[in-house]
Amino acid sequence: MIKSLILILILFTITGCSIGKIRDYFDKYSVLTISSSPEKAKVYIYTTSSKKYILIGETPLKINNEELKKKTSSHNIPVSLIIQKEGYIRENVLHIQESSKNVTIDVSLKKAYEWTDPNNLNTSAVINETWINLQDINKDIRRQKYKSAISQIKILISRFPHAPMLRDIKGSILYLMNKRREAEKEYDIAKKLREKIKL
Repeated sequence: MIKSLILILILFTITGCSIGKIRDYFDKYSVLTISSSPEKAKVYIYTTSSKKYILIGETPLKINNEELKKKTSSHNIPVSLIIQKEGYIRENVLHIQESSKNVTIDVSLKKAYEWTDPNNLNTSAVINETWINLQDINKDIRRQKYKSAISQIKILISRFPHAPMLRDIKGSILYLMNKRREAEKEYDIAKKLREKIKL
């Protein structure tokens, strides 16, 4: 009986080490490629340690999962990226880190003046995309995936910093996470934004 237990413990130890090594191997050789048209756009990544976006390079850019995890200080949660070039509309991208997979993000940047197109096609596209993002956030909240929901709402806030509704949503998520003080701060910001834009 004792011999059997020792063998089982050894097996678990070896298996655990092997899985760890395999995961480290894939992290090292799985690459995220970010490209843009036009090129030479700056790429920023959100870090959970500093709670801000940091510059990691320009497009075209390649970075493996190992480096990505070091820069973001996070594991297996969505990574928020900003791709920005002067004279063009900023693009926000949410990347799900997955070991063993090479991922390519290719962004076609729009010139700033194209934002106000006569048929409102670009505006309609933004509204549609935002609505889809809000639906995804709502799904995460229902599934109690609060970290994912927070990551996504932060991206929307970075795109629309003067929208009080987004601050209310962030406050609600924080409240569900039992972060009441932080939630109250978000509600206060939402209130001030409403007063500012007279809503």
